[in-house]
Amino acid sequence: MVGDCRWLTFSNGPAFTEVPLAVETEVSGERQPRDDICTRLIAGSAGIVPYMGHDDVTHLHGMHVVHSGPRQAPPLVLIHGSGFSGGSWSPVVPALADQYHVIRVDLPGHGQSSPAPSYDVPEQVGRLAAVLDELGLRPVAVVGHSSGGYIATALAEQRPDLVGSLALISSGPSPDAFLPQPVLGDR
Repeated sequence: MVGDCRWLTFSNGPAFTEVPLAVETEVSGERQPRDDICTRLIAGSAGIVPYMGHDDVTHLHGMHVVHSGPRQAPPLVLIHGSGFSGGSWSPVVPALADQYHVIRVDLPGHGQSSPAPSYDVPEQVGRLAAVLDELGLRPVAVVGHSSGGYIATALAEQRPDLVGSLALISSGPSPDAFLPQPVLGDR
C-alpha cells in the first residue's frame, strides 16, 4: 500500500515481490514500522540514520561496493544519482536485506570511490558490469535513481545478460534519446 507505506514492491522478472515495511512486535503483537523506516521515508531526509548492518565492503574496478543481506538471496543492485553515494540508499536497506543480496555501489568520483578519467555513461556502465562479472552475479534486479537511472538503463541495453529487471526512480531517458521536433513554422 503506497499511501501508508506498508509495503515496498519490486519487480523480479514477471513476478512482483512485496517486502513488508512493518513487523509485529513480540511485546504488543501490534504492527509497528520496522526500524521506523516508513516515518523516515515519508518525512524525507530529516532523521535518516545510516544503515550500519552491512555484511561486506570491497573496492572493485575503482568502485566502493557494499553488500548487505544473504549472498544466496536474489541480487538487487542500487545505483545512486549524481552528487550522492551508495549510502543514500541506507534508509531502505533494512527492509530489503532480509530478502535480497543488496549491492550498493559508489559510482566513480562519488562517496568512497576513486575519481575516474571519464564520467561518460558507457565508461561507468563498463565499470559496473566488470564489478558484477567479477562477483559472478546475474541476472540482477537493478534500481537507478536520477542519473543512476541512465547507468541502469544503459547497463540493461549494453549487457542484457546481467539485468533481469529494471526500476527507475525520478529518472528519465538520456537527453540524447529525445528526437528533434520540427519547429511549428516549418511545414
